[in-house]
Amino acid sequence: MLSGAPGPAEGRSGIKVLSESVAAVFLAAARDYPGPLLRRDTGNGFELAPDAGSRLPLNRCFLKICSVRPGHTLVFFYKRSLLPFRRDRFSYGGCEWPDEQIGADQARASLDYLTSGLNPSARPPWLRRALTCTVPD
Repeated sequence: MLSGAPGPAEGRSGIKVLSESVAAVFLAAARDYPGPLLRRDTGNGFELAPDAGSRLPLNRCFLKICSVRPGHTLVFFYKRSLLPFRRDRFSYGGCEWPDEQIGADQARASLDYLTSGLNPSARPPWLRRALTCTVPD
């Protein structure tokens, strides 16, 4: 179940940089996911988060899906700082894939990890701790 900003067909600026096919894979998985998810468009992609209200730690968990270079998509997991005046992001890892290698299995595993509160036991096997790129805000 997905709520938030309109989909790629509406032409939001965040979807223009991210491959339409990659956006469609993740958005379809989010729409079909049994738990409620929120979506927020960013400058070059979008973020997904569990719709957890005020329940910690779920209300701090985010999945950012963006393009850091043409033809490649970055999936990045993080938690925001507990301090409201800080912009810190605490990384829980990520992965960069060529667009044609992203499928429904990766999207579903990403959502399972996200909704677990980034629990280490739910960590996807392809997740890497260190990334070789700067994750945009």
